[in-house]
Amino acid sequence: MPIKGTIQTDVFPTSKYVLIIGGMMPLTILSIGALEEELETIELPDRTRVSNGNTKPLSFDVVTPAHHLEEQIQWEEWWSECKNPVSSLAYRIGTMAQLSASESVFRTSSMSGLFIMKKSASELDMANDSDFSKITWTLSANDVYLM
Repeated sequence: MPIKGTIQTDVFPTSKYVLIIGGMMPLTILSIGALEEELETIELPDRTRVSNGNTKPLSFDVVTPAHHLEEQIQWEEWWSECKNPVSSLAYRIGTMAQLSASESVFRTSSMSGLFIMKKSASELDMANDSDFSKITWTLSANDVYLM
């Protein structure tokens, strides 16, 4: 349990963010998966691990509302550029900005080599009238730079 007063008050809530992808209009994003960076490692004969200094490409999920048709058209166009034959427009840059509670401070993550790896539509269920359909896009990035 943290000691009272040790956490700064102007935190970054998980609900205040924006994702900007090059070549796309502003998007409605319901959730973004964790951006996990990982180093490549080598296992030595004595079973110890060491880093070779390279980072692995990262992947994360972006959940979007299926009924935002203009935005889904953009996603589908990008998805078609990522398929065979792969277009030169398939690889994009992106920026994710997190806003603090007061919206006076922000933190950005810039991504390069961004492309769509997978798309998935939500399950459908006639018994569920309260939820709406979503589409999950799995993106891959070569590098992420936290600023």
